[in-house]
Amino acid sequence: MAHAVASAVAYQLRSDDFRVHIDENGGHLLGIFDEREASDSMNWISAPSNAPWQPSGVAGDWDTLTPAGARCTGTTGAARSFGASANAAMRHALARRAHAHVWANGGATAWVKMDQMGGHGRDLGMVLTKGALSGYSIEGRDTISSSNTRGVFLLHPVVPTLAPGEEAVVEWAMFWHKGWDEFQRRCIALSEQFVAIRADSLTLAAGESTVVHLEGQRVNNQTTVDGNRVNCEGDQCSYWYVATGVGHRSLTITTRSGEHIDDSTMYLNLVPRIKDLVANRVAFITQKQQVSAAGILDGAYVLYDNDMDGQVLYDRAADRNAGRERVGMGIFIARWLRRNRDPAVEASLKRYYTFVCTRLQDDEGNVFNGPGDRGDRLYNWPWVLQLHLAVAALHLDLPPEIAGRTPLQRFLTTLDRFYASGGKGLYAIGLPVLEGLRATYASGDKGLHEKALRYFTEHAQEIAHTGIRYPPFEVNFEQSIVAPAAIILLEMYRWTGDKQWLEAGERQMETLLRFAGKQPDYRLHDIAIRHWDGYWFGKDRVAKRDEVALGQAQGIIRSNLALFQPDGRGHCAWIYPLSVNGRAGHYRDPWSNDQDFALNHLLFLEQDLAEERGEGIVVVK
Repeated sequence: MAHAVASAVAYQLRSDDFRVHIDENGGHLLGIFDEREASDSMNWISAPSNAPWQPSGVAGDWDTLTPAGARCTGTTGAARSFGASANAAMRHALARRAHAHVWANGGATAWVKMDQMGGHGRDLGMVLTKGALSGYSIEGRDTISSSNTRGVFLLHPVVPTLAPGEEAVVEWAMFWHKGWDEFQRRCIALSEQFVAIRADSLTLAAGESTVVHLEGQRVNNQTTVDGNRVNCEGDQCSYWYVATGVGHRSLTITTRSGEHIDDSTMYLNLVPRIKDLVANRVAFITQKQQVSAAGILDGAYVLYDNDMDGQVLYDRAADRNAGRERVGMGIFIARWLRRNRDPAVEASLKRYYTFVCTRLQDDEGNVFNGPGDRGDRLYNWPWVLQLHLAVAALHLDLPPEIAGRTPLQRFLTTLDRFYASGGKGLYAIGLPVLEGLRATYASGDKGLHEKALRYFTEHAQEIAHTGIRYPPFEVNFEQSIVAPAAIILLEMYRWTGDKQWLEAGERQMETLLRFAGKQPDYRLHDIAIRHWDGYWFGKDRVAKRDEVALGQAQGIIRSNLALFQPDGRGHCAWIYPLSVNGRAGHYRDPWSNDQDFALNHLLFLEQDLAEERGEGIVVVK
């Protein structure tokens, strides 16, 4: 594999805050460093020295600096392309790589917040000070770096057709900061056109409303939202929006300074009543995504192609088979049946549960990679554990071929095999710690409960001891490594009340929350970076439970409703960039794959709240 030749550093620009390295051949940027950090501190720009996999043409596209005319103060200019990829070693990622939270679809309000993955030192921010952006694209995604890098970001300026001699200016400032609050304050201070936009909710069901909070140098009682004046008290302005209709909505915030006008944009999602949306999704799965044909797939819920309006049975890739993440459909339907009795849906679930018990598991409790595929992938086991618990809560009369053992007995058998197969070392996505402990305790079987508690305690001890020195996984460093660690620890705290789990879980949460941005768009706000999911299959999200984080979690789950249409169709991902490697983006992927974990989480969160409050069954409205 050919690597790019490292360029020599010929010039340096220095200030109290910044140290900038410039290439001797053409003036390309090779490094941006925090001057207050050690001399070998993290380089915040991708260059041949730290990102040799980047396309050879990228270096030629970097902005050039002429040292004789360059100026470096407390803020500085920057290259247009940022790398936020992880190196081969996870520890290197935690020490020397960053998440890039990009907001380029908001017109005059545009920014990039770079969060150091391990939380070391100050973070780098960029805010637009002149001009406007219309979105971003990504180049350099390939099968060599696979899901371990996000590629090269190309920010698209809004530039009108220019006559000879005319010019258009796009200008930004770069600065160091710690945390989102300081980031916003610095953006307001550095950019007259920047508008800090915050909404109580970015996803609204029929009849709901939200308050949009606005702050900025030019935000005042002359500011409008879609032509309507905002309400201001001091330097705090707001706008009340009521949902009408269904679908994507953009709101244009217009600020004025003399004759100069700037437009900034935010995006909302208006959905039907959530109860109706969920019911339509249940109907779609049971009527269109279940196989009804004798054979190995009989009863399975399978991937669906919304373009061809049919089941996808021809793709044999593991990420699209009838097992693995597709089990999320069955869990979701079982949770829905706990609140809604429907004979047809119940019959569908029984057929699906029979498929799982006979085609995705053996009598010893082993979970298969797919029907007919005994490949070993421990990630699959927690979802089957969830399914057994969700079905157990329904107290169904099961078909004769699987009635010999109860779902709770199957849960224990699966749990035994999971830990016998090395589960204690896995950062398991969706491991039902709290739900499993509640169910086994409620069963009255003391031995069963104590065994489950022992398994989960030993697992949590392993994670707490490891801290953020994570073992290797399928992707170098990802949200789905950190989130399971946080959830397992925090669910152990919720069951036991032992603060050792809370303290260990909070450390994981600090790392986890750096994956999430604060863009004023329902498709991005608080949604963790999952840049590979449009390629592989889909997305999901879990969050911590306290009063502030609870509202955040509900907002995250509501944002994932962007993956569902009112008629019940699902989509595995929203491809947000305008293009990826030259292929048009900014659309919902047509495949319905594993997105139903979002609805699974929605129903679980509602039931979890009800059980904490002693309310029993709760109905989603």
